[in-house]
Amino acid sequence: MKKAFGFPEELSNKCYALLTSMTYDKPMATFEDYSILRELPMDRYLVTSGFHRFQWSKIRSLGIERHFREIHVVDATTSRLTKKSVFADIIGRHGPSTKPPNGRPMAAPMAPQWPPHGTRSAYAVI
Repeated sequence: MKKAFGFPEELSNKCYALLTSMTYDKPMATFEDYSILRELPMDRYLVTSGFHRFQWSKIRSLGIERHFREIHVVDATTSRLTKKSVFADIIGRHGPSTKPPNGRPMAAPMAPQWPPHGTRSAYAVI
């Protein structure tokens, strides 16, 4: 921000400290169809981006931790990882899903190609 908009360094540092320490503690609700995702008989992986503490506070507020095999928060301020690289790692370790819930492949780039064999997985992005 300081380079793009000419913010003084002191103001940039205060903004960064505020943003990296923020949490969300208000009640939250999942989207209307979340129960369908939760009931799918497959592994689920959540990949989200943003400030680490803030994203985890929202995940905890939603009470969804137990519904996912793995949860990854991609924080550009602390890591060079991208959502794409995280998904590539997950697929590399666990393989792509074999059967989408409706029997047809999901539109790219949300899901990998569906091979005739492998593990069953669902991927979520928030």
